[in-house]
Amino acid sequence: MSQRWLEISVQVDPSDVDDLRAELGRYVGSALAVEHPGDHARGRVTVRAYIADGEKCASTRQAVERALWHLGATGASTLREPQARWVRPEDYLNEWREFYRPFPIGRGFIVAPSWSDVPDGNRRVIRLDPGMAFGTGLHPTTQLAVEMLERALATGQAMLDVGTGSGILAIVAALRGARRVCAIDSDADAVRAARENVERNGCDDRVSVIHGQLPLSSLDPCDLLVANIVADTHLRDFDLYLEAVRRGGRVILGGIIETRGAEVRVAAADRGLKLEGALCRDGWECLNLGAPAIAGAAGE
Repeated sequence: MSQRWLEISVQVDPSDVDDLRAELGRYVGSALAVEHPGDHARGRVTVRAYIADGEKCASTRQAVERALWHLGATGASTLREPQARWVRPEDYLNEWREFYRPFPIGRGFIVAPSWSDVPDGNRRVIRLDPGMAFGTGLHPTTQLAVEMLERALATGQAMLDVGTGSGILAIVAALRGARRVCAIDSDADAVRAARENVERNGCDDRVSVIHGQLPLSSLDPCDLLVANIVADTHLRDFDLYLEAVRRGGRVILGGIIETRGAEVRVAAADRGLKLEGALCRDGWECLNLGAPAIAGAAGE
């Protein structure tokens, strides 16, 4: 794990959070934490972006601060006054412990950190510690992806989780009856956290976590591909998704800000992907797409 992380934080109104998260996600991926309005006076929300110390840290910081400055020119003035500090993983975890509590997700699960008690109920418990991988399930994009996954996954199917983060979607799939789940992420810290969470939930016999990114020649075609990332990544990697999923399989795309939904749908249709369902919440979309059943179907 990286020895330290640069934390850049800003306070904004709740209505600005989703646009801010989408913009910052272009530079730091899923390395974002959002503390909700109930945790702050005057209803302000703190959004924190994390950048691993290393050769790309300075340039990424400049890109993040430049994006905040431009957003601040048309929106909240506080975006022009970001706070920066170095934090270690243990500092981050201590902050999360203050507000990370068990919460329901999807129709059948409740997510809880390892240090908390969970009340008795009929939901299956997923023990998830955030580490520095993020993707804890608090954000609407993850919640939508879980709900869509519950609808689309059939028992015994093989799934590929692209950009797994903390591993939450891979764990849900395994607990819902997936025969095999391959979870990949290009971030080494995310891979370590995901492996720990997979083992913590007793899914390591069905879930393999790989450090890498598409294309991966070692992968067999999957029945279902899930990518809860951002719209720009989907638009770039559509062809790689189609190479990774079998003919007639399904592709679930999350992390799509509502204003980019039409663009992603058009790009999907151009490649022969058929829209089978969509879920929307708080300005975000998750799409369930059917892959072409025969070769050469794209664009027909």
